[in-house]
Amino acid sequence: MSKLASPLRALTALILGITVFTAAFVFTASLAPAHSALAADVDGASSRHFATRSGLHFYAGDEVTVTAPADTVFAAGGSIAVESKDVAEIIAAGGEVNLADVVTNRIIAAGGDVTIGGAITKSLIAAGGEITVRPGSKIGGDVILAGGEVNFDGDVGGDFIASGGSLTVSGRIAGDATLRAGEIVLRPGTKIAGNLNYRSEDELTIPEGVTVAGTVTRLAGDDSWEMDFSIGNIVAGILLALLAGIVALFIFSSAVLALFSRQIDQASRIVSEQPLQSLGLGVLLVIALPVTVLILMITIVGIPLGLFTLAVGGILGGLGIVVAAYWIGMKLRRVAAGDGTKPRFLVLLGWTLLGLVLFCLVGLMPIVGNLAQFFALVTGFGAFVLAMLGGNPPRGQESAV
Repeated sequence: MSKLASPLRALTALILGITVFTAAFVFTASLAPAHSALAADVDGASSRHFATRSGLHFYAGDEVTVTAPADTVFAAGGSIAVESKDVAEIIAAGGEVNLADVVTNRIIAAGGDVTIGGAITKSLIAAGGEITVRPGSKIGGDVILAGGEVNFDGDVGGDFIASGGSLTVSGRIAGDATLRAGEIVLRPGTKIAGNLNYRSEDELTIPEGVTVAGTVTRLAGDDSWEMDFSIGNIVAGILLALLAGIVALFIFSSAVLALFSRQIDQASRIVSEQPLQSLGLGVLLVIALPVTVLILMITIVGIPLGLFTLAVGGILGGLGIVVAAYWIGMKLRRVAAGDGTKPRFLVLLGWTLLGLVLFCLVGLMPIVGNLAQFFALVTGFGAFVLAMLGGNPPRGQESAV
C-alpha cells in the first residue's frame, strides 16, 4: 500500500464526517420543529445567520463573522471568523477559516487556509490546503490534521495524527504521535510522551532538543512516494472526489439559499411549469457563453471581460445544480410529507442536501447518468435566468413545487 492511502483515508473520513454531521443537524432541526423554532437575522449583504432554540447557530455567506454565544456553530462561506469565546462546538468550512483565538470544546474545520488558536478542551479535526495551529494553543484531547502544508505549535492532551505534503511540529504531546508527510520537521523543545510513528521520504533524524519518551518507528512503505494505482486507491480517490463534491455543493447551496431563497424557489416552479422553455434557454446559454468567451479572448483587450464572463458562467452553472437539487428535494418532500407549501430555511436546506446527494449518485451511472445530470443542470440554469429576468409560472401554483 502506498503512502497515498493514509491521507486519502484521513481526508475521506473527515469529509464523510462533516457530511454526516451536517446532515444529522439539518434533519434534526427539520424533523423536530418543537425544539428548533428559527430566528433569522440578516447580518449583512454577504452573510445570513439562523439560530435555533436548541443552541444551534447556522451561518452562510461570502464573509461570515460569528460573535454570538452558541452550543454549536455551523458556518460555511468564503471567509469565516469566530470571535465569540462562548461556543461549545465549531464546525466550519470555507475558503479561509480563522479560528485564531477561540475557547471551545471541539473544532471540525475544512478550508483552503485554516488558522486555529486558543483553548480547545476536547478534540481538533482539520483539513485544508494550509493548516496553522498557532503557538500557545492547548488541545485537551486528540488532534487529527490533513493538509498540503501543516504547521502545528501547541500542547496536545491526547494522541496527535497528521498527514500532509510538509509537516512542522512544535509543542508537547501527551500521547502517541503519528506523522505522515513528504517532509517532517520537529522543532527543538518538542516533547512526545508516547511513541513516535512516522512515514516520510527520508529517514527522520531526531534533532537536539526534541524528546521522545517512547519508541521511534518508521512505518512500512516508506521507500516510494509514487502514486499507487491499485483498485483500492482508485476507489478511494473516486469516493473522496464524490464526497468532496457533495460537501462543496452543500456549502455553495447554503450560501445561495440564504441569499437567493425566493429566486431559487421561483426557478424551481419554472422548471415544473415551463421545463422546455427552461431547457431551451439553458442550452442556448451553454452554447453562447463559450463562444462569447472565445471571441473576447481572441481580441486580447477583451481578455479581462472574457475571464469575467467565464467566471459568471461557472457561477450560473453552480446555481443550475442548486435549482435542480432544490427541485428534486421539494418533489421528494411532497411525496414523503404530502406538503407543497414552502418550509422553513433548515428544512429547505435539508431537502436540498438530499437532492444534491441524489444528483451526485445519478452521475455514477455510465453515460445515462451524466446525460441526466447535464440536462438537469442546464434546465436549472435556464430556469434561474428566467427567474432573475422576472419570468413567472402560471398563477395559482404552490410556492414550493
